[in-house]
Amino acid sequence: MSKPGPIGAQEDPLNYQISPEFAQIIDRSKAYLQNWAKLNHANWNMGQEKTYAMDQDSGILSFLFENGTEARCPFQAIGSFDEESRTWAWAWANPSIGPHLLIDAKKTCGFGKKHNFEMLTEPYWLSDLRWAWRMTAVAASGCRAEGAFCAQMGPLNMFLTFRNVEILNP
Repeated sequence: MSKPGPIGAQEDPLNYQISPEFAQIIDRSKAYLQNWAKLNHANWNMGQEKTYAMDQDSGILSFLFENGTEARCPFQAIGSFDEESRTWAWAWANPSIGPHLLIDAKKTCGFGKKHNFEMLTEPYWLSDLRWAWRMTAVAASGCRAEGAFCAQMGPLNMFLTFRNVEILNP
């Protein structure tokens, strides 16, 4: 990706140059994902979970709450942000992730190829958490996910999208 860009150094220290069209897509995608986050918080207290579990074999993400309630949903792997190397890596470029978890990430890559959005087609690049969330928002919006989650595993942050949440009460 080339620098400097129209986003501005104060808002974005990486200052990537992106087209106005892609900037609009990012803005709309962020709004889409923020709306779902508000709905999920209101409907089943997302963000208040005491823990979560992610089963890559079944593709099920579970949020577990203090009162014994569980919110369970299928998830898709979108990408990861490594805090040590400061890099974003798309899930479709990770051979250790099963193909059943890559549908949304691959669809997002295809969208990037069609519209020549390099950030969606480069397997990995220098990033920060804000760009990781932006890419996750683009994937969530484009694939009509109903939310997103960042699973922290040490310095690695795995970004997931999800849909069809099922609430199981104790």
